[in-house]
Amino acid sequence: MINKLSILGFRGFGDEQFLELAVPNTEPGSGLTVLVGPNNSGKSSIIECLKAISSRGHASPSFTEGKRNKAAGDIVSMAVYDDGGGKLTLKTAEQGGSETFFHEEGIKRANFFAFVLSSRRAFNPYFNKNSSDRNAFFANEQVSAQRGVSRDLFQYRLFHILQNNRDAFNDVLSKIIDPVPNWTIDQSDSGNYYV
Repeated sequence: MINKLSILGFRGFGDEQFLELAVPNTEPGSGLTVLVGPNNSGKSSIIECLKAISSRGHASPSFTEGKRNKAAGDIVSMAVYDDGGGKLTLKTAEQGGSETFFHEEGIKRANFFAFVLSSRRAFNPYFNKNSSDRNAFFANEQVSAQRGVSRDLFQYRLFHILQNNRDAFNDVLSKIIDPVPNWTIDQSDSGNYYV
């Protein structure tokens, strides 16, 4: 079970910092780590690190010059640790360079995935027709450069939900909205779709 994150040289992290993560223990709320703090205190940087370490794909993520902290020697190193002494590290290949590599010490890259639920969500009421499911969302998720933008492609997943998972979606929706509205996807004369 992952229980710690370390960050060095990424954005404002000029010195190595550690974040202890909550570990589930069967009690309600256990295992939930909540990041709070003032603006510009590193909350988004922590999220970016978790997403970078859990990134999928053949290529390792790159860290541009603006993301590397010169005070840390122009290198980036981030790692997650588990309660068994394992460690998965993502670090720049050389000082002053953007390219990175992974180093696995007891934690396999393929076995680590960070699920982040952002508190800032935006939804565009008008959208185009496309179909995407949950797996495509996780495979293509990236950290947005802007906050509050519609970044989760939920509108495209709505078409998939409407055709395949409407009852399951409505069960989740009923925990937020009671009664659940009778919803569908419609199209305006201008060609935009809406709920």
